[in-house]
Amino acid sequence: MIKKYIIPATLLAMISVASVSCQKENPVESISSSNVETSSTRTIHYIVNGKIHRSIIHNDDEWNTLLSTLFALAREGYSFRILDENYTYSNSSAKATVTFTTQNEKEAVEWVKTKTLEGYDVTVSFNQQTGEYTCIAVK
Repeated sequence: MIKKYIIPATLLAMISVASVSCQKENPVESISSSNVETSSTRTIHYIVNGKIHRSIIHNDDEWNTLLSTLFALAREGYSFRILDENYTYSNSSAKATVTFTTQNEKEAVEWVKTKTLEGYDVTVSFNQQTGEYTCIAVK
């Protein structure tokens, strides 16, 4: 029983440590960087269990690691919300909502990655009884 909580707690701690180290980056340095670097570097905000985290993603490996960790937490019963800071979100009442459900984790990961990069605010949950991921993107 304790083992069930140790893995998510450890993963969450690792994400927290990584996000804290990313937050110490000098914002002035990022602003003066080249367009090529800016386009491939993304600041991702994600919320797990009510806690807000921030991670700077530089490449696909970092993206995949972050999403793998978040999906592992989803399988343990947590839902998460993820969004790309590079997009400006409006508080307009007319919001576009897209829902995607699948039992295939790879499909869910790719869908979340795509929608996040398109500027959507994505929430993911996992139904342990049906083995189905529900992904809701709002823009």
